[in-house]
Amino acid sequence: MITDYWYVWPIGITVWLIAGWSFFAYFEYQALKKNPAKNQITLSMFCYTVFNKFPLAILLVGFVCGMFFGGLGVHLLWHWDPNCINSVRNG
Repeated sequence: MITDYWYVWPIGITVWLIAGWSFFAYFEYQALKKNPAKNQITLSMFCYTVFNKFPLAILLVGFVCGMFFGGLGVHLLWHWDPNCINSVRNG
């Protein structure tokens, strides 16, 4: 059982990043090897194809990324000062 929860987030984020990068590396490797499958593409080819067929997707991706990182920033940093949290809780 975990007794010190200060380790949960760093370990969880590290595992999440390793899993994501491993997933990306595996599929990129499959697409870039000497004789890839006919339907195997790289991430850059996928992005090029989607943005070429639907240019508005560039704006939509930018909007979604901005909303995600903006929301994450507000969520994490809005009440970064413990004194602010206490003043909000106590009115």
